[in-house]
Parts: sequence; structure tokens; C-alpha cells
Amino acid sequence: MTITMVSVLLAAGAVAFAVRGALADRVTGSGGPDDLTVPGDLIGHTAGDTEARLRDAGFTQIRRVTRTDTTAQAGRVVDVNPASGSTIRRSTRIVLTVATGSAATGAAGGGPGQADPGDATGAPGSGGASSSGGASSSGGASSSGGTATTTAVVPDVVGRPSDQAQRILAAAGFTHLSHAEALDDHAASGSVLRSDPPAGTRTGTDTTIQLVLSAGPGHTTVADVVGRTETDARSALTSAGLVVRVQVQNGPSSVGPGLVEKVDPAVGTQVAPRTTVTITVVSTQVSVPNVVAQARADAESALRGYGLDVVVRRQASDRPADTVLAQSPEAGTVRRGTTVTLTVATPSTGGSDTPPPQSQPPQSPPPTS
Repeated sequence: MTITMVSVLLAAGAVAFAVRGALADRVTGSGGPDDLTVPGDLIGHTAGDTEARLRDAGFTQIRRVTRTDTTAQAGRVVDVNPASGSTIRRSTRIVLTVATGSAATGAAGGGPGQADPGDATGAPGSGGASSSGGASSSGGASSSGGTATTTAVVPDVVGRPSDQAQRILAAAGFTHLSHAEALDDHAASGSVLRSDPPAGTRTGTDTTIQLVLSAGPGHTTVADVVGRTETDARSALTSAGLVVRVQVQNGPSSVGPGLVEKVDPAVGTQVAPRTTVTITVVSTQVSVPNVVAQARADAESALRGYGLDVVVRRQASDRPADTVLAQSPEAGTVRRGTTVTLTVATPSTGGSDTPPPQSQPPQSPPPTS
């Protein structure tokens, strides 16, 4: 029994030790997955509260910089980089930009973009050599007593994943980053397509570097442009990232001249960006079809299908009634809406070349004897 009790006590001690270790891991940020997500709703809180939340989430590399911002309360966080919601490595340095509320000098925290006095890491170029080796200080001390602007060369991060690009830029001294996205058929989603300022530019380390990231090929929907002008249709489709090809319709059409009659691929189809979409545009001019010898109804239908107006005049003829005897214009290219005159046969109502039979006088009955 004694042995059993000892075993139970040892097991309980082991469990307690494991629990304490797990709690310690949560506090210190050690252990757990290598990738963490930056907490949301950090803007507007005090620097201390924000830093505490980040440490609770597992981040240990946190740096403060200050920025003159009269619209925010002094000591409040106005920017977090990487931004809230970003999934990054545990070891990534997170930069908190804290508002000074007014122009700061000396003990107030230095000029915009400089390290907070409580930041043990210090600002790039504020003392000793830069960890990136690429930053330099231009000029001497400013007239207000602050340090000179630190500059560095923007590194080439094109083609790199977003988190890796951010680490490279931070190592070079750039802590103000922003992001935009663009569709791209070839670059992996989340990889850097370009930076602004571009790689090789020497600029202040407080400059905001915008990274344009690939959003992958994505897809877009073919808009309904039937019945719209060619110009409107082009604008709608190209703004959706599609390539437009125009085909002219010279024949009959159910829509007016200069308007889109058909779209291929069909309206509503989901396609990849930069897919070629063919729009069929009804021509403003048309070749007059020959309808002579056709029945009037068929001839009118054919001409109106080409967008032409029709006027009918009749002419006596021995041809079947309502047969088209002639048309004007007979042929050629005319604008849609041009009037075509049809000459149509009508039965003759005049006399005939054969004289009518003569009436015979009544005959007298033969005499009786």
C-alpha cells in the first residue's frame, strides 16, 4: 500500500509540473507552433497594453517607434506592423508606432519615426552600427536637437513570400510597411510582385514601403453587355481584367447599329483574368440584299432584319399578286435605317386585247303554213 501511495504522489507531481510548464510557455511565448497570428483591435490602445497583448499571444520581439500625430492621444498605438490578422513567425519583430501627440524633441522621444525611450533595442542608426549594415545617417544633428534622418537602400524582395520580405525589410531598417494585392497568373499567392519605392532606392528608413502581393490568378465574371455600345462594353469588360476582341456583324440583327449583339464566352461565365472575350457589334452599314421575285411579306421581313426601312408601291402586272417586281436601291452598301422602295405586282384592272363577244339579234320564228 505504501508503494501504491508513493506512485500516486509521484504521478500527481509530474502532472503539476507539466501544467506549470505549459502555463510558463504561454507567458513567455516559448514552445507552441512557429507561426502565430497578430491579434486584432490593437490600434488606439496604450503602448503598454498593446505590448502586453502581443506577449500573451507569444510574440517576444516587439519594438516601439514614435510618430508626431496630433489626431491621436499621446502614448496610443496608431500603427502595427505586421498588421493585425497577419500570420507570421514567432521570431518576427513587431513594430508599434506610438503617437507623441505633438512635435517631440529631446526627452519627449525624439523626432518622428525614432525609437521610444523605453525601447531597449534602439532605433536604427541611433547608436553603433546598424544591424543590417545598409543604413546610414545623412547630415548632423537637426536644429531641434533630434538626430539626423537615417537612410537605407531598399532591398530586392520581389518573388519572396510576404513574411520573408517583411523580415528582410525590417533587417534593413524599414519598419513602416503597407500592402496591396494584384491578380497574377504566374506568381504564387502571397509573394511580392513589386515594391514602392523599388529595390535599389536609397530613402529614409521611416519611409513607408508598399509591397504589392500576388492574389493568385483568381477569376472574374463576364458582364452582361448585350445591347450596349461598343465603347461601354469595352470599358466594362477591360475594367474586370478581361481582354476584348471585336467582331463586326454585317448581316441581320435584332439590336441597333453600333450595339453589342452577342458575347463569347456567354454572359455570366466565370473565367480567369485576361481571358479574351469576343463581342459581336452590329455594323452601322449593311449590304442591301436582293429580294426581287420574292413574295412581299418575305422581302419586307428580310430587309427589316438588316435594319432597313421599307416603302411599297404597287404596279399592275400579270405576275402573281404581291410579287416583288423591283427594288431601289438594287444593291450596294448603305447605312442601316436607309429606306428601300419595293415595287410589288397587283392584278390588272384594265380592259383586255380580246374584244367582248357581240350580241346576236333574236331570230324570228319560222312562218306557219
